[in-house]
Amino acid sequence: QFDVAADWFKTRTLELQRENRWKSGARYNLARCYEQLGKSVDARLLYLEDESPQKHGNALRARRLAQRAMP
Repeated sequence: QFDVAADWFKTRTLELQRENRWKSGARYNLARCYEQLGKSVDARLLYLEDESPQKHGNALRARRLAQRAMP
């Protein structure tokens, strides 16, 4: 149930005002949910805005999504 998981990651973690150690993981997992839901553009944007140590890997994943979208 990717829609339920996406809602959880977005509202219960990313939209919280305070910083917490789960935000970078929640951002990645939300992007993966978006991929499964066919929201590749939204997923790509989440990957590209990441500033965590996972930033390089997320940029590679965003590039792969962009390549898939090209005819």
